[in-house]
Amino acid sequence: MKKLARGFTLTELMIVIAIIIALTGISTSLYRSSKERANQAAALSKMKALGIAFTSFTVDHNGDLPFEDSSGTDDWVNAAKPENTDAWYNALPKLMGSKSVGELGVQNPA
Repeated sequence: MKKLARGFTLTELMIVIAIIIALTGISTSLYRSSKERANQAAALSKMKALGIAFTSFTVDHNGDLPFEDSSGTDDWVNAAKPENTDAWYNALPKLMGSKSVGELGVQNPA
């Protein structure tokens, strides 16, 4: 009687390893693609909200655009000054339901 060999041969083992590597590569690329699509959808949603806030600001201010920048230095203290409430980085986030840059600077100056 011939004794049957037990276990995997080297060829079978190499095939199993190659299949595992291929499946890992495919699942990794699918995960990255879905994550990138989710990030793109979130970015598009934020850009749409920013556009709506911009339009809302111009309608509320008789067609005037938000200020591009404020006079003085570019720091948290200057951004929090009342005269800079119509700067885009203060006005548009408020219309989007977020905190303005001035509020962020006052709450967490570090």
